Amino acid sequence: MILVADASFAAKVMLQEDGTDIALRWWADDAVTWVAPSIIAAEVEAALGVHQRSHPRVFTRSRRKLASTTWASMLDGIVLHMVDRSLADLAVRLIQDHGPLRGADACYVAVALKAAEEPGAEVVLGSFDRQQRRAASATGIPLTTLP
Repeated sequence: MILVADASFAAKVMLQEDGTDIALRWWADDAVTWVAPSIIAAEVEAALGVHQRSHPRVFTRSRRKLASTTWASMLDGIVLHMVDRSLADLAVRLIQDHGPLRGADACYVAVALKAAEEPGAEVVLGSFDRQQRRAASATGIPLTTLP
């Protein structure tokens, strides 16, 4: 099974929020290969920064540092796909056909579509974003459950 993990889905492995239990179950499943566009590295780190600024008493600097270290380690277990011209063109088509959709969100759906092209591949998109989920569903990509 291939899980294309959106940045917010991956970040929930390190943050205590709605959906954390779902993300943790997927991360703990050894039969699942996590896949994402390479932009996930910066997007998750940015999400950790936003979380720290929004919750400074709970998500202290030391907890942020631990989360960043955990994220760096997690990245070693995620298959990253470069956002090249082919993937970018597919993301643009997704935006045109299934918008409104943010550019980065379209890249995750594009990675899921590319992964689904492999013979016998079982692909699911891990996302909590409504627009991204709608676009993936419209293209036939299955979705993880919601909290």
